[in-house]
Amino acid sequence: MSSDVLLRMYRLDALVAITESDRKGAVYATIRVVTIDPDAAPDPELGPELGDMHQTWSARLAENVIRVAYQGDGTAWVDGREVTKPWIEVYAGEHLFQYDGPDGWVSRVREADKSLTLGPPGATPPPDPEPEVVPTPGAGSGRKVRRTALLVSGGGLGAAGGALVLMGHLSERRFMEAPYDAATYGGCSLPEPCWATARESQIRSDAAAVRALYAAGYVAAGLGVAVIGTELLLLPAPTSGGGALLLSGKF
Repeated sequence: MSSDVLLRMYRLDALVAITESDRKGAVYATIRVVTIDPDAAPDPELGPELGDMHQTWSARLAENVIRVAYQGDGTAWVDGREVTKPWIEVYAGEHLFQYDGPDGWVSRVREADKSLTLGPPGATPPPDPEPEVVPTPGAGSGRKVRRTALLVSGGGLGAAGGALVLMGHLSERRFMEAPYDAATYGGCSLPEPCWATARESQIRSDAAAVRALYAAGYVAAGLGVAVIGTELLLLPAPTSGGGALLLSGKF
């Protein structure tokens, strides 16, 4: 019997059970569908209840996967799927096992909750797989990257602001100590009448440059403190752990 036939049969059983308010019967039929093919979601035209049950049991049964192997002559099937070398994987549960070989035809339903091997007496089950380690960023890795970027940015802004403030302080000292007694300012030389006006313009320009350095420094430092403060006080801290995800199952 093919997998498609089995799927249609159990879906029909589930629909009949739903119409008769037989919850247990509907669940049993849905579980049989899922163990045959967890990805074979029912057609939406069959109703939302059937789809919800399929989704629920697909998630539950996915936690328990078994391997089915076959040793000997002939051909074996599980729920209409041929058992290929070295094995096939199915969800644990009730399955239809079929065999066609020199010893004849065998078809029976069997409950399987662990790996098994079909074949002559003494056939050994397939080996359990080694746990697979799959590298993964881990929970919170995105927040770690964002947190690091914000802290580096905030620290850089703070350092730049401090440097500008220091430059402003040094420029202010030079400005306060400068006698401004040069012979020429703005192309005007002593004792030309424009010399005094040019000197005053130079003093104002130097003072504005000092104020600009201070302003830029305080703004940069303030932004740096704000960025770091936002990261430390408002944004969630990254969770520990992660780095690798260990995938394993009951085989």
